[in-house]
Amino acid sequence: MKTTIESLARLKSFVRRGTLTVAFATLALGAPAYATTIATPFMFTASDTSDLLRCAAVNVGSNPVANVKVELVNVGGSVAKTAACPDPLPPDSLCLTNSPGAGSDAEAVYCRVSFKGSKASMRAAIEVIDSRSNTKAALPAD
Repeated sequence: MKTTIESLARLKSFVRRGTLTVAFATLALGAPAYATTIATPFMFTASDTSDLLRCAAVNVGSNPVANVKVELVNVGGSVAKTAACPDPLPPDSLCLTNSPGAGSDAEAVYCRVSFKGSKASMRAAIEVIDSRSNTKAALPAD
């Protein structure tokens, strides 16, 4: 009788561990992939100009990068503009979005780029672009 109780206790312990292992495996496999995010400092233009703020990202890696999202984000955290990037973004490809400068929005914005992959594969910057498409200022993303 004692052997039967010990066997049942061992079996119960294995079942618990097995159930726990299956639960953890299910969570690990079913968990969403977390994105890598890089961002620039805030930038704005003078209110008396027709300048644009541009957020640009480029895949500098040798492989395509999935789930690329390029956004201009306002001071309060709301997204001012989002780019429609190809998925996946091929190597040496650019994705960007523009927004009117402070003359229209009267707010500073920053550039936020999220993607699935290594930070080494993406570069990004926010730029002030004048009416002749010249870059007046640029800040890189971290």
